[in-house]
Amino acid sequence: MNLLLDLLLLLGVVHITRKAFRFEQIGRFEHVILPIYSLIMFLSGMVWQTKDVLIMLGLIIIASLIGYYQASKVEIKIEPQLDNAQRPLVKIKKNRPYVIGWFLVFIIGALCSFWLEPTADHSLLAELAQEIEGDLWIGFKFGAHNTWFTWLLAGVTSFSFVRFLQAKDRRIQAALKSKHHSNNARR
Repeated sequence: MNLLLDLLLLLGVVHITRKAFRFEQIGRFEHVILPIYSLIMFLSGMVWQTKDVLIMLGLIIIASLIGYYQASKVEIKIEPQLDNAQRPLVKIKKNRPYVIGWFLVFIIGALCSFWLEPTADHSLLAELAQEIEGDLWIGFKFGAHNTWFTWLLAGVTSFSFVRFLQAKDRRIQAALKSKHHSNNARR
């Protein structure tokens, strides 16, 4: 049974890695909703003690740098047509820095878990499985029992990734606007 789970875990890593090397349409759910949700979950689970606040500040800096690195080699393709809400149709290929950043976030989260929760029963493979489940099946991310630092890393990395992409090309911001704002802009 463990071999089957290990195989599924490996297939999940391969899927996430391969996905980073294909052009995919940029979407509000992954690039707006999930980062906001992650930051809300961080705020609801954060323990506001001096030690945790100092760790939080360090993680914000590290996660922002990872988001910048992940966005550094993204290829952007603007399609000639508009989507249903009359927004630009933007596709991105995340490439190798995104995958490396994803692994860095996982490793930093696991290290924080080992350091900040020394009495918890830890398994690196279990931590990796939880991270992959969250990326493959979005429902796991919403219901997952994650600690404040995991939510912080996910939220800040995703948010900074998107902000750096928007700085590269203004059309990305237009592609991520809500349907309501897009419809108002047409009128």
